[in-house]
Amino acid sequence: MKNDSSMEFRWKKTKVHFGVIGACMVFALSLLAQDIRHHELNSEIVRLDRERRDIEEERDRLMLQREHLRNPGRIREIATRDLGMVTPDMTNIHELNSANQSQPGTPQTNP
Repeated sequence: MKNDSSMEFRWKKTKVHFGVIGACMVFALSLLAQDIRHHELNSEIVRLDRERRDIEEERDRLMLQREHLRNPGRIREIATRDLGMVTPDMTNIHELNSANQSQPGTPQTNP
């Protein structure tokens, strides 16, 4: 009877050990999974930060390009050189009032 009791105690002790070992393994695997997820998220943050910097650099480059393209001197040069436009003579400028708009070609001088 003592043998049966001793065997039963050992068996219970073994089951407890397996339970503890199993719980430790589950805990270790959950830590590993969290570490992997942390690494993935950190890599994603680095990638997104790099992408944000690239987009900001592209925005800055496009803003500089836009300012260059909007330069009045550049527009005037293209208009005269490529489109054949001429700068108007300031003495030959006429203003049209809304009453004269119904009669095209009627110039009106400034009062």
